Amino acid sequence: MALMQLLIFAATIVTMIDRSVAFSCSVAVGDEQTISGSISCGAISVDGTLRVQSNTYITANRIDVSSTGTLYVGSATSPVSDVTIYLQHTLDDLSAGQLMSSGNVYIYGAEKTSWTLLNSDCRQCTVISVDECSNWSVGDTIVVVSTGNGASSFAELIQSRDNFASEQRNIADIIDSSSGSDSSCLVRLDAALSFYHRGAWIDGVVPTQAEVLNMDRSVRITGPTPHYYTSSDATKGFQGISTRQQFGGVMQMHNTRIENCGRVVLGEYCLHFHLIGRCPLCQFVGNVITNSNNKAITVHGTHQSTVDHNIVYDHRGAFLYIEDGNEYDNVISNNVLVCPDLNNFAPLGAMTRGSRCMLYGITHQNDADNHEQ
Repeated sequence: MALMQLLIFAATIVTMIDRSVAFSCSVAVGDEQTISGSISCGAISVDGTLRVQSNTYITANRIDVSSTGTLYVGSATSPVSDVTIYLQHTLDDLSAGQLMSSGNVYIYGAEKTSWTLLNSDCRQCTVISVDECSNWSVGDTIVVVSTGNGASSFAELIQSRDNFASEQRNIADIIDSSSGSDSSCLVRLDAALSFYHRGAWIDGVVPTQAEVLNMDRSVRITGPTPHYYTSSDATKGFQGISTRQQFGGVMQMHNTRIENCGRVVLGEYCLHFHLIGRCPLCQFVGNVITNSNNKAITVHGTHQSTVDHNIVYDHRGAFLYIEDGNEYDNVISNNVLVCPDLNNFAPLGAMTRGSRCMLYGITHQNDADNHEQ
C-alpha cells in the first residue's frame, strides 16, 4: 500500500513538471505561462499572459499578442539575458516574420550605455577614451563614427571615401571604468583603428566628437538574411522581419537589438507605433536597429510616447519617421543615426543606384526632437 501511494505521488509530480514546461504555442485568455530554453513554434498566439525568462531561444513564423494578451520578456526591475526571438519567413509569405501586438508588450534587456562620445583624439589608436561604458563587456562590438579623418575643410573632406568611414571593432579589455562626476572609460580594442577620429572640440568651439556605439544587447529580435526580389541586385527589394504595436495597448522595448528588419511594404517597419493614440507608457529606449530597410523607427498616429537613446546603424530608408504630422508630445531624444560610410561618391547633388545606406529622418514640430546625432 505504501509503495502504491509512493508511485501515485511520483506520477503526480511528473505530471506537474510536464505541465510546467509544456508550451502549446498559444496562451488562452486568463491563462499565464512561463517559458525558457529552446522553443519552436509555427506561430505564437498570446491571448493571456506569456513570460519569457533568460536563456531562451524562440523560433516562430510570427508572434501575435491580442488586445487581451500580455507578453513579458523581462521587466524594468528584472531584465533578461541571452534571449533571442528568431522570426522565420520566406520571400513568398509576407504574413510570416512578424511580431504584431494590439495588447501589451514589455521587453527589457540588460541596461547598458547605449552610446557615448570619444573624449580624446584617436589617431589609429588601439585604446580609446570615452565618457561612459556602463555594463560594457569584453567581446562587445562597438562602432566608432567618422569625424572626417582629420580633414579640416570641405575640399579636403571629399578627396577620399575614407574620410566618411565609421569603424567596427570588438572590445578586448576595459582598462578603466571609474565612476564619479568626472568619470571616463579606457577601452582597449581588438585591433587598431584605421583612421583619425576626433574626441575634442575643434578650436574649443565646434563639438566634433565621434559617437561610439555599443551594438550588443542581451535581447535580440532577428530573422534570416533579408530576401531580395532579384538576388543579383541588392537595390531590388529587401524583405526582413517587422514589429508593430497597433490600435491600442502598450509597447515598451528597452535595450534590445533588432536586425535584418524592414520591408519594401507599407507598414512593415523595424519598430513601429501604429495608430495607438495617446500612449505616455509607450517606449523605445536603448535599442539597436541594424541591417535594416524602409523605416527604422516609426511613430504614426501615436502621441506622448518616448523614443530615446536608440542606435540606428546601416539602414536604407528613413531612420526616424513621424508619419502623419499630427503626432504630438512625443519625446524623441538622444538617438544616434549612422551610415557606416559614404552612401554615394558622385558629384554633389547626384545619386548612384548602388546606395546601401541613406540617412534621413522626418519629424514634426509638435514633437520634442532633442539631441539627435
